[in-house]
Amino acid sequence: MLGKTIMILAVLVAILGFMPAKSFGQGITGTIVGTVSDSSGGVIPNVSVTATNTATGVVYRTATGPEGFYTMSNVPPGRYDIKVSSAGSRTGVSSGNDVNVERTTRVDFTLSPGTVSETVQVTATTPLVETTTSDIGRWSIPGKLTTFP
Repeated sequence: MLGKTIMILAVLVAILGFMPAKSFGQGITGTIVGTVSDSSGGVIPNVSVTATNTATGVVYRTATGPEGFYTMSNVPPGRYDIKVSSAGSRTGVSSGNDVNVERTTRVDFTLSPGTVSETVQVTATTPLVETTTSDIGRWSIPGKLTTFP
């Protein structure tokens, strides 16, 4: 009897061990990524990046890495204004960036030389094609599901 219990327990542990982490629940945050480059196309490392939620005023901060790339993970859904600044370059601002649950929002900047007091305004646009993931999804209206034959 004890051997059978141990065998059942071992099978359950094996099954749970092979289940993907997302099967335990759904995410509640999104991600903001991007690259900061100069006007010649070269990347700019160590750029300060801030994302401000326009509804709550909460600010998230990060910096670009050596390749000029930045990532902000675990960002609650909402609309964000993103600002990048670096010594010797103009400040870049992108307003109206929507962050959605389990989605990646890409906001790239091209900074030109100038003083930090100069600002370049970038208008956010929603891309027609999702280029950051291979996910395929579709929105459906719940009422339509009941009207199908």
